[in-house]
This record gives sequence, structure tokens and C-alpha cells, in this order.
Amino acid sequence: MKTSLGRALLATLGGMALLAAPALAWDNPVNGRPDGFDHGDNAGVYLWHSADGWHLQTTDPAKTGAHTYTGTITTDGAFRSVHLVRPEGDDSAMLNGDGQLSYSFKTADGIDGVDWRVEGGQHLTFTLYEDGQLMSTSSIYLGDSLAHPDSNGFTVNR
Repeated sequence: MKTSLGRALLATLGGMALLAAPALAWDNPVNGRPDGFDHGDNAGVYLWHSADGWHLQTTDPAKTGAHTYTGTITTDGAFRSVHLVRPEGDDSAMLNGDGQLSYSFKTADGIDGVDWRVEGGQHLTFTLYEDGQLMSTSSIYLGDSLAHPDSNGFTVNR
């Protein structure tokens, strides 16, 4: 009898976990680190989500010179565990309350970036700039597939 109840409980909990997992996932285009992403790749912003959170990184080929990347990310949840990737003196990330993250990086052929987690919330909205101008979507690379958003600003949903 104990064995039957134990199996039934495990089956029920396993089913509940499968149903809950999609609620925690984000839209597919942002999933997974871009294969082969490295410093000096095509100029732009690379954005992805993985098991350890969100990642926004910038790079430029050496031949194009440095660019300044800035932007604002908002959520209806709360930003947590925010930290810079390869910080240099001119790189910054700043929280304005729990729901707004702003960043600024001067990037040459290296990589600059910011990582974070989102607690709660169903949406992240991005508005991204390069050298003070709204970035072209062709310079924004999403997830493993390197897809481009339809517009800049764009929203990613759970």
C-alpha cells in the first residue's frame, strides 16, 4: 500500500512540475547562448536567457572601432543578482527601483555586458542604443539562433 501511494504521489508531483516548467520559460528566440559567440564578432548586442539567468553582451570587430552601447530594460517583476561582465572603468549598470535596469558600455573588440535574474514578472522590455542612436534590429542578436527582433523596443514574455 505504501509503495502504491508513494508512486502515485511521485507521479502527481512529476506531472505538476512538467506543467509548471513552461510558466517559467521565456519566449523561444532568446533561449541559449549564441554558438561560437566571441569577442570581435559582428558589432552589436547579444541577448540570451539560460539556466543561470539573463545575459546582455556587446562586442565589435577591431576594424570598426569602439562604440558606446546604452539601454534600458524594464520588467513587471524585479531584477536580482545584477552584475557586470568584464567591467572596465567606463562600464556601468544601474537599477532604478526593482523594475528598471539601465546600462552603458564602451566596447571595442572585447566583450562588455551585464547579467541578471528576474524574480516574478511576465515581461521584459528592451530599448537599445548604439552611439546615442536607437539601434538597428540587424545589430541585435537574440538567443542561440541569433534572431533579430521585429522592432527596437521589443518585449520578451514568459
